[in-house]
Amino acid sequence: MPLASVDARVSKVVDVKTPGSGEERRNRYEELARLCSRDLVKFVICGRSDYEWSRGKLRELTLPAGCTVLFSPSHEQLAARELADWILEDRLPVRLQIQLHKIPVGQCAGEVAWTHLPRWCCCPRPRLGHGAGDCAPTGIHLSRAVGRLRAAPCR
Repeated sequence: MPLASVDARVSKVVDVKTPGSGEERRNRYEELARLCSRDLVKFVICGRSDYEWSRGKLRELTLPAGCTVLFSPSHEQLAARELADWILEDRLPVRLQIQLHKIPVGQCAGEVAWTHLPRWCCCPRPRLGHGAGDCAPTGIHLSRAVGRLRAAPCR
């Protein structure tokens, strides 16, 4: 989706696809010029080579001042601790982000049960950015009212 078509009041989270994703060719770097200080740029990193590529790309790109950069380890491909160590070692101005929707929430017949949390919280009492009846079974309330995901107790 072209960022020009997104309402200016929305905080955008834009993915930069790494080589390890197999989707690098889909990056539209020209769209990054449309970001502002409240927006986020996210790299999902599959391994050391993706990290080095992302580190280089971060230095190459001109992002607006205040734009938050997220480095997220690809689930089951890279340990969060390992990525955190690399970020700290290089003193990168990024935040580590974990893919919360892939964290195990319980056991099911001896196997880990993974939850795919809803994109939108849909509580019984809809509010801005919410619909009805779609809270995660964990009782976590997810809100994307302004394009950012945050967790809070359901009401």
